[in-house]
Amino acid sequence: MAEPNPEELVLLGIKSYEKQDFSKARKYFERACGLNNGGGCNGLGVLYKDGQGVEKDLIKATYLYSKACELKEGDGCGALGGLYYNGDGVKQDSKKAAALFEKACKLGYKKACEMLKLLR
Repeated sequence: MAEPNPEELVLLGIKSYEKQDFSKARKYFERACGLNNGGGCNGLGVLYKDGQGVEKDLIKATYLYSKACELKEGDGCGALGGLYYNGDGVKQDSKKAAALFEKACKLGYKKACEMLKLLR
């Protein structure tokens, strides 16, 4: 069987996540993120933010969301914006949060568009 491509790895990670198999999800997301797939980095960030299958680590979640955002993953930008908005693992910064929500919104992440309206 051929190696799954990054997009397939993300889908396998999501399926594992939905089945509450967080350690398997982590492996898929790590492989996808290592191949510079924003969805993989974002999925891995969620696991670290919530401490699912890994020890909760907001600094690692921040790094992973940031990498996802750089890879043009709207969810990652939005999640990173949420960390800055709430001051979770990072210094609270509404301006930075708004800039990240704006980027996420432009990348098609609808929830970030709603957050932008609240901040303005």
